[in-house]
Amino acid sequence: MGLNFAPGSGIIFLILERVINPMAKTEFEPRNDPEKLAGIFAHHGPSVRHFLISRLGNTADAEDLAHETYLRLARVKDLDLIRNPEAYLIRIAANLANEFHLKQGRNPASVSLDDIYNTGADGDGMQHEENLQHRAEISKLEHLLSEMPPHYAAALLMRKRDGYSPAEIAKHLDIAPSTVTTYLKRALALLREQWTE
Repeated sequence: MGLNFAPGSGIIFLILERVINPMAKTEFEPRNDPEKLAGIFAHHGPSVRHFLISRLGNTADAEDLAHETYLRLARVKDLDLIRNPEAYLIRIAANLANEFHLKQGRNPASVSLDDIYNTGADGDGMQHEENLQHRAEISKLEHLLSEMPPHYAAALLMRKRDGYSPAEIAKHLDIAPSTVTTYLKRALALLREQWTE
């Protein structure tokens, strides 16, 4: 992954701006109490990183996007207006992950032909086809999850992937257990409806 020097692209821009003009204010300077900002991210950062790792499947990219999530949180003028900081951070992270996937689609990773070998009679046979089918299903599921409301997706992932009980999800998302049940039912209904389309 190369360096991206486009304005708004993250810490590289901030560093370059500080080197070029040390007295300049940049859009990344926290507008709030830095301790409060750090406290919010320290408290919710692990769930943001976990979410990004699950969406990207890559710890290095997830850490980069977690950092960008923090920078975007730092741009918020008044943190007291955010009622649910974790949901807000997860939404920022989801948007960043979607942007990341779009950029990856436009700039697909290159593959070395030296790494590709012939899988003839001694090859993996149908296993390759099954792997392709599983990857396609996973991609479809990730797309469907990214299209549904973030609180539905968060509740569903916590229940199915992370194994949390509805009570644990309610505590984690700071909502009523009955709301968790509603979110889970609606998320599953959306998946069933859209999976067959």
